[in-house]
Amino acid sequence: MEIKTLSLTNGKQTTQASLTAYLQTPTPKAPVQAFPALIFVPGGSMTHIPEEESEKTALTFAASGYQVFILRYSFVGEATPLYPAPLLDLAQAVSLVHHHEDSWHLNGKVAVMGFSAGGQVVALYNDYWQSTWLGEESGLTEAERHFDAAVLG
Repeated sequence: MEIKTLSLTNGKQTTQASLTAYLQTPTPKAPVQAFPALIFVPGGSMTHIPEEESEKTALTFAASGYQVFILRYSFVGEATPLYPAPLLDLAQAVSLVHHHEDSWHLNGKVAVMGFSAGGQVVALYNDYWQSTWLGEESGLTEAERHFDAAVLG
């Protein structure tokens, strides 16, 4: 498994947000050569990410056949006002996953999952991902922001 952390700063926004990828390499001659993507948005009261718990969750889903990504979104004090920064971070993360579909052995399916404060971010993203304002603020197309499933916990 390869673990890499990527900054979500882009030409449209500067952020402390990042995406940590837990990437499996397909087993040669195995029937599955591409995996669904799961972007996990942990809780943490919008002030921190509980890294140990987040990694345990990521590894559990990786063992179940997902390429897993942990979103470290913008926290209180990093963006004023805080919203919509976490939504822009999630939009950028979804786009990044789409853009690396081949190199990260993805099958084109992207799910977003959030617990607690992260669940609030995912719920809001579920409501607004197709909105004109999110497209304008993020600089991303609707196709780049698209996801296939949302899980709230």
